[in-house]
Amino acid sequence: AMTSAEHIAAARAWLEAQGATELVVIPVVSGQSLSLVRQWEHALGQRRAGAYADVTPASGTARLRWTAPLIDSPAFAAIVATAARAVSLDPTHEEVVLVTHGPESAKDARADAGVLVRQGEAIRRSLGVVAVRAALLRDDAPPAERAEAIADLRSTLDGIIRRGNRALVIALPVSSATHWVRTLRRELHGLDYRLAAVGLVNDPAFPEWVQAQL
Repeated sequence: AMTSAEHIAAARAWLEAQGATELVVIPVVSGQSLSLVRQWEHALGQRRAGAYADVTPASGTARLRWTAPLIDSPAFAAIVATAARAVSLDPTHEEVVLVTHGPESAKDARADAGVLVRQGEAIRRSLGVVAVRAALLRDDAPPAERAEAIADLRSTLDGIIRRGNRALVIALPVSSATHWVRTLRRELHGLDYRLAAVGLVNDPAFPEWVQAQL
């Protein structure tokens, strides 16, 4: 959906042909303030300009109802908690670091980080760990901003280690995203941590969350 809306238009036309009068749009992304979501909004005629490219909107008669992304839901906290428990050894001496892909712009990155921090408190209480921290990989950001994000992440892990705690890194791509996780491992080379890589859509809580949006 970055440079074309043809498949979205085809899906909308088919659903409306089946009699649908309301379409629920569920952004399956690992963040909240993403240019990809703005591009989808444009492709569905909800925004004049595209984030990546201007396309012919997928128009129709059915009303569109957008849901909030997964990241700002209790299901997200449950998915993270399940992943963290799988690599935890002693919660009372562990700090969790949530890592998502992250948006391109600094403004959007601050918004996403804020959501992760808010979710982190609920996750901390659930796990009984010392703290839950947030980090964004920001692969698509300008090189200098991406380098700063990586430096901040490494500094966060280094601080956990210096405090005598164990770092649990929970990588949160939308799917398995092997390349994304491999990149994360490379950027964290030389640091001591335990990693859980969670494909958000692969967790049993994900389809339950989708169903709850309908």
